[in-house]
Amino acid sequence: MASTTPSQGISTTTIALASVATISLGFVGYALYFDHRRRTDASFRATLKKQHRAASKLASASAKAAEQTQKQRIRAAVQDATEEGFPTDPEETEGYFMQEVARGEGMCQDGSDP
Repeated sequence: MASTTPSQGISTTTIALASVATISLGFVGYALYFDHRRRTDASFRATLKKQHRAASKLASASAKAAEQTQKQRIRAAVQDATEEGFPTDPEETEGYFMQEVARGEGMCQDGSDP
């Protein structure tokens, strides 16, 4: 027997698919618009080049700053090590070495190894 009740309306999958299709179509449309404008508008191309140069300058400046910070940390570590003083006598050097090896092994066993 045929059903005489009306349908329940649009299903959620249909709504989800329509939404995804609309968003995808909007994205593709914007990509086409951007590409057309990039190819035809000289001032837009110049603006894009300026933005690219500014971004690359900023990236190189941050890389240089990070390099300088790393160099400062290394210099500070070296200075701390030289202030601590190194033994000059072979027996003292061997004792210092054994002491540091023992300290390292202890740190590994404790789990406090950096």
